[in-house]
Order: sequence, then structure tokens, then C-alpha cells
Amino acid sequence: MPPPVLSDGLEELTTSDPSPTTEPSVTPEAEPEVTKDPEPAPTQSEAPAEAPAPSETSAPRDPTGTAEDQVDRSQDPARPAPPDGSTTEPTDDASPATPSSGDIADVTGRTSSKALTPMAGGWRTDSGVVLEDVVIDDDVTFAGDDVTLRNVRINGEVIFRGDGAVLADSEVGALSLSGTTDFHGRGIEIFGATGRDGVHITSDSGRASDVVLEDVWVHSPKVTPTSHYDGIQVRGVDNLVMRRLHIDLGPREPQHNAALYLQDAQGGNQDVLVEDSTFLGGGYVMYIFAEDVKVRRSTMGQGNWGHLYPRSPLSSFSEFDDNVTVGGDALELGSEPGGAAFVAREAR
Repeated sequence: MPPPVLSDGLEELTTSDPSPTTEPSVTPEAEPEVTKDPEPAPTQSEAPAEAPAPSETSAPRDPTGTAEDQVDRSQDPARPAPPDGSTTEPTDDASPATPSSGDIADVTGRTSSKALTPMAGGWRTDSGVVLEDVVIDDDVTFAGDDVTLRNVRINGEVIFRGDGAVLADSEVGALSLSGTTDFHGRGIEIFGATGRDGVHITSDSGRASDVVLEDVWVHSPKVTPTSHYDGIQVRGVDNLVMRRLHIDLGPREPQHNAALYLQDAQGGNQDVLVEDSTFLGGGYVMYIFAEDVKVRRSTMGQGNWGHLYPRSPLSSFSEFDDNVTVGGDALELGSEPGGAAFVAREAR
């Protein structure tokens, strides 16, 4: 497995969401016999002096549409600007060196060496299906409930719309949850899908809730000129647990927004727990708009302009304990001239 290769003290925030583009409709094909036990990138405009935070999108689209139509990928309509208000992209020297992924590669991805059986992508509605040892070269949407995927490789994006889904010990280009409840993902390598976030969670088709992500490695974003990439973007969730995640955006690109973006959209985010995780890269490493956020024993890269987007309300955090910089300095909640921040205290 290859080694792993996030805007500012601001005035008025924009509220418009770009219109998502659509992809051609995919006609589901017959899948092989299985054991039954299953943003378009927003239009990029010139960077404003203030970093925008998008508003909620419109109601979910007709479920008879294509798989791509079903997931709301809208993100900020423009790339965030640096704190000084200029539109000049900071130099590469502002980005920290990317640490090793450590042991994350050892606990993510497929655990079996069995040959994989090709399977068609598209839109799939069956419930109670278990898929193992398959490879899908296209995007795929699972709309049924109680779908389980183990030891699979999906070279595009996998979208879950049903409840009770499990994705384990697998490799995918991108992972999206749309209105999903009771989702459990563990041991997942997310290696990049062109123009897509690493993980995208949204309440566009119902309230997303009770989502658990454990041992997840997000790396190697594949951006386009108009991408607005987040390692994890969350647009409305209740009860999200993230443990032992390693989110690494790699060398700075203008299209990189954040390693973790909890966006105030689709009803907001409540009850979010982050433990024993690493977040690297972006304009700011984190944008946090949520209620009752707990962050424990985690490591933050500096980001291009800082650790925390300055307009993130510090009241979002109910706990922030034992977190450090990449260099080992303690991080505390506080403020700097531009606004809210994770303040580094030199290790003694």
C-alpha cells in the first residue's frame, strides 16, 4: 500500500450555494450473485477577502434521479482568502512538512488477498445484502437498508442512502452518506476520487445520525481546477463519532479547504466526538460549526493560515483535551487577533 502523500478573520459570509452539476444517468446492471446474510465541485470564483460559509441547500431532489443527483455536494462558492485579506496564494513554505501516516496503513484497506470479482456500479436498491471480495470501477449508490460491504475496492465514489450500513476493511475513492442513520465504517482507506471530498456526510435526504468512523485513512485528494476539497465535510448530523482517523491532504493546493469541515447546513451538527486522530493540511485545518464537539488526544497540522477558522465559535467545543501540534506542543482553545484559534503552548 503506498504511503500517504485546510480562511480567516472575516466580515460578511456569503450564503449562496452553487448549483450542482449532474452526470449522465447510470443504468444499473445486473450484479454477480452474492450471499445475502448492501460537490460537484462548486464553481470557483475569485477568492474574497472573507472566507464564506454556505447556507443550507434546497430540499432533496427526486429520488428517481441519477445517483449523482442524490447527494448534495455543494460547498463554499469560493476559495477562502488568507487572513490579511489578500487574494495572493501563500507560498509553499507556509505549509508544514507532512508527517508519516504511522501505522494507519496497517489497519486500513482490504485484509484478504482473495481475488476480487468485478461488479457493476450505478444505483442499487436491494436491502439486507452482503458483498465481499468485489471490485467496482465506477461510482455506486446503495439505497437499501442493512447493506454490508467487506473487503471491497471501489475505484469511484460509494454513496450510502439507506440505514444500518457497514463498510469494513475496504478501499474506496470517496465515501458519501446521504440521510443515513446507524452507519459504521472501519478499516477504510480513502485514496481519492476526482473532484470529490474524501468523506461527505449530509442530511439532504433525511436526517443523518449515529455515524461511526474508525480507523480511516483519507489521503491523495484528486482535485480539479474548480474543486473545493475537504478531507471530511459534514452538512448536518446528530451523533458523529470519529476515532483513529488520519486525514492528510498532502502538499498544499489552492483547492484544499480543510481537513475537517463541520458546516452549519442542513439542520446543523450536534454531538460530535473526535478521538486519537490526526488532521493535516488545508487553508485552515478545521472549520467547526456545531454543538457539543469533543476533541481528545488528537494532532493538528498548522494548515496554510492556522489550525482553526477564526469565525468558528469556541462555544462549539464542550471538550478539548490533550491535543497537540505536529511538533508536540500543547493546543488549547483560545483567541488571537483574528478570532478563535487553537493556541499552541510550547512543550516544557
